[in-house]
Formats: sequence, C-alpha cells, structure tokens
Amino acid sequence: MKKYCMILLICILLTSCGSKNKKESLFEEAGTNQEEIKQTDESFISIQETEQESAANQNREQFLTFLEKFEPEQKFVDMDPEKATSYGEPLQEFYEFKGRMTKDGVGYVIGFLTKEESPLSDLSIYETEDHIEAERWNEAEQKFDPVFSFPLTYNLIQTNDYKLIYLQPNDMEEPEELYTAFQYSDTKIYPYEGEEGIPYLEDILERGVRFSPPESGAYIAVTRIENGRHWWEYIPLSSAEEEKILLSSETLIPPEWYGKYGLEFHVSQQIYEKTDQEMRAVIQPVLALAKERCRFEAYDLSEIHDICNATLCYEKERNVEGERILITEEITDPEQIKRLEQLIVSSTVSSEGKCPYSGVLRLTRKDGKVLTLNLVMDSCDGFILGSMGIYSPGKEGMAEIWQMFPKIREYSGWRLADTGIDKKQK
Repeated sequence: MKKYCMILLICILLTSCGSKNKKESLFEEAGTNQEEIKQTDESFISIQETEQESAANQNREQFLTFLEKFEPEQKFVDMDPEKATSYGEPLQEFYEFKGRMTKDGVGYVIGFLTKEESPLSDLSIYETEDHIEAERWNEAEQKFDPVFSFPLTYNLIQTNDYKLIYLQPNDMEEPEELYTAFQYSDTKIYPYEGEEGIPYLEDILERGVRFSPPESGAYIAVTRIENGRHWWEYIPLSSAEEEKILLSSETLIPPEWYGKYGLEFHVSQQIYEKTDQEMRAVIQPVLALAKERCRFEAYDLSEIHDICNATLCYEKERNVEGERILITEEITDPEQIKRLEQLIVSSTVSSEGKCPYSGVLRLTRKDGKVLTLNLVMDSCDGFILGSMGIYSPGKEGMAEIWQMFPKIREYSGWRLADTGIDKKQK
C-alpha cells in the first residue's frame, strides 16, 4: 500500500496537477501522513536540483568544447578550480568559473552566472596597464566610483545578458581564435540567422577558415563585403596547396576585381627565406580557393549588361527583440535600368572610403545571373562590385543612382547632398 502511495505522489508532483490542499487530501485518503508528504517533497526537490545542476554542468562543458574547436592545435586541460576562481574572485558569489590551460602557458577562464542578475550590468569595465577595473557612475558627484578590481586579469568581456564572461589571466597567453569565437557567439549576425552568432561560428569551422592568420605556413587573407558587412577571414594552406599555387602558370586576376586588400597570398616562412618575397600575385587558383572557402566574388564591370531587374535592400535597424528590419525597393522600368547600367559601367576604379557600404543592390540579368553591388551610404560616392572591387560613378552619378531609389535614399545621407540634381529638385 505504501509503495502505491509513493508512486501516486511522484506522478502528482511530475504533472503539477491540483492545489497543495487537494494533493494532501488525496494522500490522507490513501493513508499517508503529512510528514511523509513533506519528506517526499523535499526529496523530489533535491532530485530536481541535482538534475538541473548536472544539466547546467553538461551545457557548460559543451560550450567550452565548442570554443576549443577554434584552437585545434592546443591541448587544453582543466585549470585548478581555486586558480580559475582567483581571476574573477570579486564575482565568485555570482559566477562559477571554469578555467582551461595548456602546458605551454595558453589559458582562459569563463564565468557562468549562477544568480538571477549580474552585478556587472550597470558598471563600466576598462583596462589599466596590467589589470581590469569595474566602476559605477556617480551622478551626484559626476564621477566614477570603483566597485570591483581584477588584479590578476588583463581582459574581461561579457555577453549582452551578462550570463557569460570571458577573463584573460595576465599570466597566460591569450588563445586568440577562441577569444574571437566567444565574442561572435553573442552577436546577432546577418545573414547568419539563429541563436546569436553560433551559426556563423559553425560555418567558420565547416569552411576551415580562421579569424586571424595562422602562426606558421602559407595562407590567403580575404577581405570582403557581404550584405553590407565587412568580413575578414584567413584560409590556411597546406604545403601541397602552396606549392600548387606557386607552380601554376595560370593568368593573373586583374587587381581592380578584388581591390587593394580583397585578396592577399602570403607564402610560408620557408619560401620567404628562399625568395625574400612575403606575398605573391593573385592568380586563378587563389581566387578559386577564396570563392570556395569564403564565397568571394570577383568580376569585371563588363558583366553588367542585359539587366532586367534591380532590387536594393537596406537594413534600417533592429527591433527590441534584435530582429532585422529590412527595407526593399525595386525598379523594373527598362529606361531606368538602362540608365543605371550606364552609370555603373562608366564608373572608375576607386579606393575604399570610411562610409558604410550598407545598401545591397542585386542586379538580375536576362540570363538569370545575379550580380551584387554594395552601395556606399552617408553621402559618399562609390560602390563595391562583387566582394571587394571598388568603383565610383562620381558625386553626380551617385546622386542620380540614389534618385532611382527614393525610399531608401532617405536613409542614405544623400537627401541633403549638395549636388546639381538636388538643386534642380529644390
């Protein structure tokens, strides 16, 4: 009978059915006293807490394992718990610290929030010469008051919700790729939709590229604009890949196709010592690898012909949930498209300005091929063809292009531009 009552109690607790009084009434009918109910409730809560703690630890370990995929050459082991906590000691009541290190002195510490709120949420964090300070603004006295000091740490960053913090011990070398991955893990990235930046990090791993140049060996440095955003990635090359490129007799890629910094082929130290040349020319195999691994696009202005549709997209802002708000404007009028073609094709090679290239213009040809340009904003004149080919139609030409997209033009900086076209309008 008692065994039956215990099973019945667990079922009620798991399904959360009925009020406390109703539950106690049922057990009184079954012959179970209040003390047994209380003890069983406490036991069940203890089991729940243990399971939740186990799940949390498993999630933390999975996160650390994921981060360390970006440092495949490093062999990390657990840091002594007390040592890990010492780097974030002022926050030990709020965070649980997990540290990882290598025998060569590379290491890092991640803090996992264990409370509802973090004391860092209203503080300013800054670096001194050798450690981190956290301060709070004193409105009455118009100054910052010190709150926390981290004497053993020279870098501290946190996610937007403060649930995770990264600490860099000042007696250990920073794992650069891992540190960058932590930063991206909390960033909402377009076109990588999903839970923060994790899809982008997974894509980086799948494509076998890096955030920084490899410490040794040849590599291709790739700088590109995609959907209005700059991307900097590095393709590490094996000795066989480097040799294949160096022995290739394929033709050079015109520099205007990829801009000043779009593609760079850096040779290995061994080749550099033999030839005294750090970089080599960009030829077809280099471009092919950049296309395959980094989605790099390079083509000539002559590709702009027989356009039947032009669609411009602009990400105005994000709402409170962090979702993108896109504005789209389309032109299909043959006369306008023909003029747009003329303005683009007659543009001259230019250099990258400091204005953002956030107007994404997609041109569809009659044969179905889609060509992408990124228009510069904030009254600058220019566009990027493909991934990094930089051109300019001149001030008046750029103003005329923006006239074709009046809705997005309002956000471009060109609405107040001092051009002849604007003066005629007025």
